[in-house]
Amino acid sequence: VGGYSALRERLHRLITWPAERPDAYARLGIAPPGGALLLGPPGNGKTLLAHAAATASGCTVLSAKGPALFGEYVGDTEAAIRELFRQARECAPSLVVIDEIDTLGARRGGDAGGGEGEGEGGTAVARRALSALLNELDGLSGRAGVFLLGCTSQPEALDAALLRPGRLDELLLVGHPDEADRRAILAVHCARLRLDADVDLAALARRTCRFSCAALSALCREAAVAMLGRGFGGTTHRAACVEGEGEGEGEGEGEGEGEDESGEGGGLDDAMAAEVGEFCVAAADFESALEVICAAQVLPAGAHEELTKRYDVFLQERRRP
Repeated sequence: VGGYSALRERLHRLITWPAERPDAYARLGIAPPGGALLLGPPGNGKTLLAHAAATASGCTVLSAKGPALFGEYVGDTEAAIRELFRQARECAPSLVVIDEIDTLGARRGGDAGGGEGEGEGGTAVARRALSALLNELDGLSGRAGVFLLGCTSQPEALDAALLRPGRLDELLLVGHPDEADRRAILAVHCARLRLDADVDLAALARRTCRFSCAALSALCREAAVAMLGRGFGGTTHRAACVEGEGEGEGEGEGEGEGEDESGEGGGLDDAMAAEVGEFCVAAADFESALEVICAAQVLPAGAHEELTKRYDVFLQERRRP
């Protein structure tokens, strides 16, 4: 996971400290935190951060998507929620990660925006799902050693009862990455690429304002595809690479089109496979990728500001005394 160092450290304290030092909490006479909510725009790796934090802590991870817990028959949804936490208690210390938790914790009374189905039936199912979740969070079933990490891009759809202290204690914003985070994320996604010496990841990070983590990943993938298109087109770039600088095998270069020694269709022959290994992603490839990704996946400045303001307003209202 690249970037978000402060957020990862906060998650480490919330999840790892109670698991590693339960006696310290007992001596102080305080209960460890029971849960946290990761909120923010889609595509910024909320679920990935949750799993990375759990892996680093050594806790057992049980993961579920909110919509997948809804059952076909009456009572199935509540039973699925109880079973999830029962398994978590059996292997405590454990971490329960629920993606799209707004579908389970939809706001009661009015437009919840996350209920299962419509009309009275869907509303009743959503209410029962919320009640079952609140029961688990209140510790009515002995939730010792279990930490809940919810992820949502629609925090305003959550019921206020789910967000009160003692349930989801912490509200952690996973916004679009800043420049330093973008530099770290680009480095992670480019780790397996052979980069030409003219590629400057720091400069790319400065130029990718308003990019989400998903858009940065798509940028690196699109640059690699542009490199392949250029290479297969007969203009393979073999300048000095940042990593693995060296000369390729001379034989077979430029002759791949006429050769088909194996006579087998599908896939690359040995000469072509070796040539692909010599390709380097150049700055020009990232330039062409920027045009594609900016048009397809990056919000305009006004829409980005509006989205950012939406989450800031939500956090300010929740933290208001």
